[in-house]
Amino acid sequence: MVIGIIPIIQNLKSSNMALKYSNLSSGFADMLRQNEFLTDNRKVALTEPESYDSNLAPHKVFTIDESDILDGSGTRAARQIGWRIFGENQANEVLEGYCDENDENHEFGGVNQGPFVEGTRSVLAMAENLESVADLEFEVAMIKIPSLYIMSLWLQHEDRTNDIFIPFGPVNNELEADRVYNSAEFENALLSAAQTKPTFDDPHEEGR
Repeated sequence: MVIGIIPIIQNLKSSNMALKYSNLSSGFADMLRQNEFLTDNRKVALTEPESYDSNLAPHKVFTIDESDILDGSGTRAARQIGWRIFGENQANEVLEGYCDENDENHEFGGVNQGPFVEGTRSVLAMAENLESVADLEFEVAMIKIPSLYIMSLWLQHEDRTNDIFIPFGPVNNELEADRVYNSAEFENALLSAAQTKPTFDDPHEEGR
C-alpha cells in the first residue's frame, strides 16, 4: 500500500508567524521517495520548501540520555534522532524516520497512529495561541525520552534561553500534560524524573 501525504488540516495553520517548521532534510525526503511512501504530487512538494513547510509540518525529533540529565547537562546535550511529518487520514497519522545525530543514514520508522499523534495536534494548536510566542520566533521540534516516559513539543528559540516545552499526555508524573514549561522548569522536572526512576534488583544476582 502506498501511503499518501496530504496538507495538514486547517486548524494547524495560522497567520502567527512566530512558529516555523524545519526545512525537511533532503536525506529524509529522499528516503521517503525511494521507498514510495508519497504520492506523486507530494513528491513534487518535497522539492519546494515554500510548499511543504506549512503543509506537512516537518519537525526534528531529539532525545537526551539519562546520564546527561543527571549530570546537569539537560537539553544542551540533546541530539537529533529522527524526523516526523504528518500523513494521511486527516493528519491522524505521522510518518517517522530515524537518523544519526548528523542528520544522515535515514531509515523509515513507520506510521504512528497512537495517542502522541493527537497530542501533537493538540499542543501545536495550543502553542500557536500562546502570548509568550507572539513576539519571538520558534522552530517546532519534539523531544522524547522513552525510558522516562516523556514526549514533549519543544519550541526552540534562536538563543535557546527562551525555549518552551509542552508535554503530551500520558506523561511521567513529574510533568503535567498540556502544561507550558520554560527551560528551567522542564529541566528541573527531567532531573526529578531521572532521580526518582524506579530501579530493580537483578534476580540473577541473588545468592551469588
